[in-house]
Amino acid sequence: MIKIKDLFCLFVFLVSFSLSANEAALNEEELSCYKSGTEKCYDLARQYHKKAKSEKDSLKAKKLISKANKLYENGCTKGSAKACGGLGYSYEVGRGLNKDLIKANELYENACDSGAMFACRNLGHNYKNGNGLTKNFRGCLSYLGQPLN
Repeated sequence: MIKIKDLFCLFVFLVSFSLSANEAALNEEELSCYKSGTEKCYDLARQYHKKAKSEKDSLKAKKLISKANKLYENGCTKGSAKACGGLGYSYEVGRGLNKDLIKANELYENACDSGAMFACRNLGHNYKNGNGLTKNFRGCLSYLGQPLN
């Protein structure tokens, strides 16, 4: 005789394997990011942010943003300039993190020095507008003058 407890366990087991192909692919990409820390972290974090923008359920959107920031942080820790710049932007605008312009600008500067040109642009604008930095025309020009990729 089959017990209700056994049926419930079977149900939970089957549901746990019912991930869509897209979710399974994202999980593989997450694992790859956490293992390698290459630009995959940045790319996947951007995908999560795009999904969060279109997500109607605010709780799901917050979870996606949180995942994205963790991916940025992991990529940044492992040397991805783009991931550092993405994390800097999250700090600058308070996207899933407490707004911290000083931290954002530190991340932008490190990312810019490592070749993430969008981080140079963001840092230049922050110098121009005095966002977390003393307004500095030379600082603004030195970072805004970087060639954008």
